[in-house]
Amino acid sequence: MDGNVFETAGEKAYRIIQGKILSGEFKPGFRISLRKMAEQTGTSVIPVLEAVKRLQGEMLIQSKPQWGYYVTVPSFEKIWQTYQIREAL
Repeated sequence: MDGNVFETAGEKAYRIIQGKILSGEFKPGFRISLRKMAEQTGTSVIPVLEAVKRLQGEMLIQSKPQWGYYVTVPSFEKIWQTYQIREAL
């Protein structure tokens, strides 16, 4: 990252977690621990939670009530629906 560009803690956490998912380091089914991700990204839990919510919107992470957050592989239908919604907006 360019040292001249400001990056919030949430953006940093998002960039790191997204990179690990897209590179395959975090495989489908991998449980995202907010505390561990805070340690790995050098941020606190709140920015990691912001990043996780953003990644949920991109369908890279899903929430399982009372179980936590997991890496997912979105179906073609979910991807198509998301882009249709974005295009309509």
